[in-house]
Amino acid sequence: MEKFAYWFNKPQRGDIIVFKNEWMTSTRGSPFLMRAAGLPGEKVSVKMGKLFVNGYPVTKPRVFTRIAYTNPALSDAKYLRTPDEEYTVPAGHYFVLGDNSERSADSRYFGAVPEKNIIGKATKIYWPPERIGVLE
Repeated sequence: MEKFAYWFNKPQRGDIIVFKNEWMTSTRGSPFLMRAAGLPGEKVSVKMGKLFVNGYPVTKPRVFTRIAYTNPALSDAKYLRTPDEEYTVPAGHYFVLGDNSERSADSRYFGAVPEKNIIGKATKIYWPPERIGVLE
């Protein structure tokens, strides 16, 4: 993880950010890794399994074109529950999505992540060994 990655630059869409979790009681304080999907001030929505930002589809990284809501345990989403719903990311916050959207408790459930909670940028995979490498 690059802790200094955001000292001089802000997170960009698609970055895998590491942040402190304050919302889920069972894992409060644990670091989470998720992709920045919506930047401060942007309007995000999910239509036909695709991420839209300010009304335009996001095609890179490809994970933003395969968003699912099929896990019954996570059916209590508070944000972006329907294709007509749009969420405006507050100033100083980031809307994050998990790559495995079917099973990911992400900003759809706990809202946007405050910039102050961001620890750094994930850059490499160390585990499992067969996936060791640089993140895309």
